[in-house]
Amino acid sequence: MALSRPMTTYGSGDPATIAVPWPFLAAVVVGLPALATVAALFNRTRLPLARRLV
Repeated sequence: MALSRPMTTYGSGDPATIAVPWPFLAAVVVGLPALATVAALFNRTRLPLARRLV
C-alpha cells in the first residue's frame, strides 16, 4: 500500500489509476545484470594462492 500510493495519478482521469515506472523497471531488469556482467569481465576469477608455511 505504501509503495502504490506515490505511483497513483491524481487529477487526470480515474484517481485509482496506477502509473507503472517502466523506465525504472527496465533499468533494474536490464541494467543491473549488464553492470554485473561488465564488472565480472574486469575482475580476476581466481585469487592468487599464498605460499603455505609448514
